[in-house]
Amino acid sequence: MRRYPPPRRVTSPAGLKWPGLSTAQSLAVASQFGLSLAVAVGLGLVGGQWLDGQAHTGLLFTLIGVLAGLILGVSSIVALYRATLRSSERESRGTSQPNGERAE
Repeated sequence: MRRYPPPRRVTSPAGLKWPGLSTAQSLAVASQFGLSLAVAVGLGLVGGQWLDGQAHTGLLFTLIGVLAGLILGVSSIVALYRATLRSSERESRGTSQPNGERAE
């Protein structure tokens, strides 16, 4: 019976190891992405429709609200993505503090 070597960690072309996330962490981050975007766009839609009803402006504020919600949702997703990368890199280096000190 042939023996296969254990799987290696994914490395970049420069040889740097990717810290990676567990399956549960990946699912949590993906659901947070979708939820952040849906809530931001939904609030923009509802707020815009309410303003349109008050000002009798047709769809003007609804479109502005949806666009603003989309922009805020995407910026929230980018911030979450960057924070997730920072924390996974700290875990791969064995540090738990943001300044790079090892936890005792």
